[in-house]
Amino acid sequence: MKLYKYRTINSFSLDIIKNKRLYLTKTLNLNDPYDVLIKYEPQLPITKITIDSEKKKQILSEIQEYNIAEELSNYRVCSLSEVDNSILMWSHYSNGHKGIVFELELNENEIHVVKYVTEKEIFEETRKMKHKLWDKKESEEDWFLYLSHKMELWEYEKECRIIEKKKEYYENVKITKIILGYNTVNNNINDLMLLRDIIEMGKDVKFGFVNITSFAKAEIMDFKYEEIKEFINKTLKNKLKLV
Repeated sequence: MKLYKYRTINSFSLDIIKNKRLYLTKTLNLNDPYDVLIKYEPQLPITKITIDSEKKKQILSEIQEYNIAEELSNYRVCSLSEVDNSILMWSHYSNGHKGIVFELELNENEIHVVKYVTEKEIFEETRKMKHKLWDKKESEEDWFLYLSHKMELWEYEKECRIIEKKKEYYENVKITKIILGYNTVNNNINDLMLLRDIIEMGKDVKFGFVNITSFAKAEIMDFKYEEIKEFINKTLKNKLKLV
């Protein structure tokens, strides 16, 4: 299945194309705290939880009594998207449209599609998971399922995840396309030079360039390696003239 990795132009992006691998971040470092609600501290304000008051007190009491962050920290995640033309995603995860997107061909049996749920459902899933842990009945599949839930306000991301236990990288990734952002020309000289290296290492894949045609989505236009290379070299030349 085809999935997309939104990236800023940096050494981590270079690593993806150079070593054909994806970095798996620690679950406790995910940018949405609701992803790993199970690690919340007891001082979390009860007013922030929109469930009936008795349920709130029960859940917070359970969170206070048990600390299972250590088990959760064994799992690592790589977040991907089903779409390459989300203006919001380009803004949030590709440095304001100055970054890139990798199109990847992945084994769908190793992918976990994120289910978007309400705040109440998130808390209920957390409670169920904690009870399984207390009873020592949790399985690896339970963790995969738990880590595949996300608040519905993130639904625009159309996220899929690679979830692994005690692995830092997902290896042997097949990269099929590199897409450059609409604001590529606004990168500084160092980032453009790094982008040139990324393109050179990926010269055997397809290339695309974002064109903003509406407020709703971006249009991806196909380009050849030679065209992209020429564009980057001209942009660099113009930047260097201003130095």
